[in-house]
Amino acid sequence: MRSTGRPATFSCDNTTRTPSRSPCLGRPNTTSSHGRTRRTGASHGTGRGSLGERSPTPEPAFTRLATRPDSSELSRGFARHDSTYRPTSYNRNNRRRRASGGSSRSRGERNSRDGRPCRRSLLGGEGIPRSLPTGTTFFGASCVSKSNLLIPGTLDAITDVRGIRVGHWTSRRQATGCTVILCESCTAGAVAIQGGAPATHETDALAGENLVRRCHAVVLTGGSAFGLASTTGVAHWLAAQGVGIETKGGPVPIVVGAGLFDLNTGPHAFPGAEEGERAAKRATSGKIPQGSVGAGTGATVAKLLGMEQRLKGGVGTASLVGPQGIVVGALAVTNAVGNIMNPEDGSMVAGPRGGEPGEMRTPEQAVVEQNESAASLRENTTLVCIATNAAIEHVGVQRLAVNGHDGLARSIVPSHTLGDGDTVFALTTGALSMESDDLTTLGVMAMLTVERAVVRSVNLAEGLAGVPSAKEWGSD
Repeated sequence: MRSTGRPATFSCDNTTRTPSRSPCLGRPNTTSSHGRTRRTGASHGTGRGSLGERSPTPEPAFTRLATRPDSSELSRGFARHDSTYRPTSYNRNNRRRRASGGSSRSRGERNSRDGRPCRRSLLGGEGIPRSLPTGTTFFGASCVSKSNLLIPGTLDAITDVRGIRVGHWTSRRQATGCTVILCESCTAGAVAIQGGAPATHETDALAGENLVRRCHAVVLTGGSAFGLASTTGVAHWLAAQGVGIETKGGPVPIVVGAGLFDLNTGPHAFPGAEEGERAAKRATSGKIPQGSVGAGTGATVAKLLGMEQRLKGGVGTASLVGPQGIVVGALAVTNAVGNIMNPEDGSMVAGPRGGEPGEMRTPEQAVVEQNESAASLRENTTLVCIATNAAIEHVGVQRLAVNGHDGLARSIVPSHTLGDGDTVFALTTGALSMESDDLTTLGVMAMLTVERAVVRSVNLAEGLAGVPSAKEWGSD
């Protein structure tokens, strides 16, 4: 049988077809009288078509055309561009892409996978989110407010939550201090303790099965268990202001607290009731001093190889404004045994000092080289307080405290060790009613603010008592 003069190919399923479009190659097939597909140009120089052979490597489904295709080929997915014809392509979700040339996608979409904005396309600098297009998702949670923003607050601090005030008492000579977070309008409070060596005060009052489940102040203090005496001074000062749970004997403030171990940085000194009261009196709703102040005065980090190779820790704070005007802020006091990592770019902020200035050991190197009997592994703790204006129930506040530990795990390696007393408090003022109880969004915001606060606490710290800061060691 002579060739019809039209190109013929095998179909993908090797079945007999009448001259039509091949589902695989997009070209017409020709069949012989015996029901076999033949290809022109396969004859042995006679000009007659012979039985074709199966192609060992079929051509791609869509190939660039040198000539203008007919309407049927255009209908099969070819697109015109610059007087040539190229096939359209599809991503894994079968969404049509532009054939070539400039992209019509936004910057966030170009830095995404399968149309979902990836984290690096949403965050910039120190992990500060940029504006998001309406309808996008962030870590599986809706993060688009009516104003289409997910940005740091005005102060980028926990005090961006209205009703939150923060005060420090600092003693650089004694290398210790305390930090007080006042929340007189708190409607619910919770705590999550993941470290193996906590030092806490009145945390049972925040348990879900108990009566109160809220507090009027959170005290983060140096001096380990001794420093918890500072909570007494805060309670007396609040009672004098008429703040507390009303009883026949007068107002009784609920003051919770946690201590970190800094007794090995300076002399054996710790805050007491008087120092706690001073910190409460200095509380402000404005800009907060950060670095080597308050409870972070004697804090240190990166102690896997011992105290001689540690770097300075401190206090840091951050905030985010999210959907419906929700604000989440965090304050962290970093006194960790582990290295400090920046989750935004994976860089190491602080690690055990090496032999040369600027040299630091990675977590893997430190774990291999460490002396397992080192006492430094038992003298640590990172303390965090998260606050939000979202009106959520106590169970939601409890989840917020748990989510805060995600930020610790992402920024401290290792974290939650047996010798760390890692503790996260969470508070809500209940000032903003949510259209939907989206705890996932709040959890993501809490995680991001905590990790940024941890990184900032070390970046802003200053050397003290012979312990250099990360920036001082890196610049030597």
